[in-house]
Amino acid sequence: MNTNYRELIGTPKLNDMLNIKSQKDDLNVRQKRAVKNIKHCANYQWGYVNSWYDSQSAGAREFMMDPKGLFDRIYQDSLINVYDDGSCYFGSQAESMLKDIKFCGKAFLQKVTLYFVAKLLEESVIEVEGTDEDKIRVGQELMELKHSIAE
Repeated sequence: MNTNYRELIGTPKLNDMLNIKSQKDDLNVRQKRAVKNIKHCANYQWGYVNSWYDSQSAGAREFMMDPKGLFDRIYQDSLINVYDDGSCYFGSQAESMLKDIKFCGKAFLQKVTLYFVAKLLEESVIEVEGTDEDKIRVGQELMELKHSIAE
């Protein structure tokens, strides 16, 4: 069973989640930076899948099937670190970019985070050998998370 969690939550594309036509035309520079940072932060979480591959770590497996845990981690980490393709910056090096990202507002950042969590879960649940029951549970928890951030 392959689950498209982005479709399940009604946002197959990031543009749908943000209710825009084009990221290039409809997002300002700060918002583009935030999207890039959250995307790379989500990709950074693959270290947990690697832990699963290396040692069959139950903690890594559970984390990679925990929508709320992933959401919280990615949301918080993307506000304190700057992520890029294969790297992470923090401290004074990252301060001005983090100010720009935070300026985008909580609602925007949560929507982007939810989208990339759903995308990450589409691949990670399979990789850590999630059962069909796990996939259904993850989908339900993702829907609950979507409703909780919409409030």
